[in-house]
Amino acid sequence: MNLTLRKAAPDEIGTGFVLLEEAAAWLGEQGVDLWQEWLWPEPPENFVSWVKQGFDDNEFYFVYDESNELVGMFRLQYYDVTFWGGHMEKTGDHSAAGYIHSFTTRRRLKGNRIGYSILEMIERILIEQDIHLLRLDCVSHDKKLREYYENFGFIPQEAAEAFGEKLQLYEKRI
Repeated sequence: MNLTLRKAAPDEIGTGFVLLEEAAAWLGEQGVDLWQEWLWPEPPENFVSWVKQGFDDNEFYFVYDESNELVGMFRLQYYDVTFWGGHMEKTGDHSAAGYIHSFTTRRRLKGNRIGYSILEMIERILIEQDIHLLRLDCVSHDKKLREYYENFGFIPQEAAEAFGEKLQLYEKRI
């Protein structure tokens, strides 16, 4: 599947919320207690403002397939105090890195390795900028998601907490 990336514009935040809601609904159907706040009539203000800041800062990307259909989204940051600040402070590791958040794919494409294809695209973005470290976090209690990232080569680091969630930090040298 040929995929293309496009930076999302700030005024496209509504589309981002739709993708987050779709992902939350699917996760809930799987019995995974993650992102369920996106299904509330009024998601928590700190969630909304965090996403809004990412759209305003042009950190979100939309992913399209060859027929120009939207198939995924992610946020790529180059510094992350919210999730990684404790780790960076504790270890003194302020290496240049890319940080992935709000990584979603359309569930109808499950099984097509689209998530891995998007992760490979993110790696290429970073390598072009001479950045060789990719980091992300996921909830500690979701074993399948953790295995997904570990199978792609991410190495567990330490535990963290953000937005009331217990998280596992991961990184991958690229």
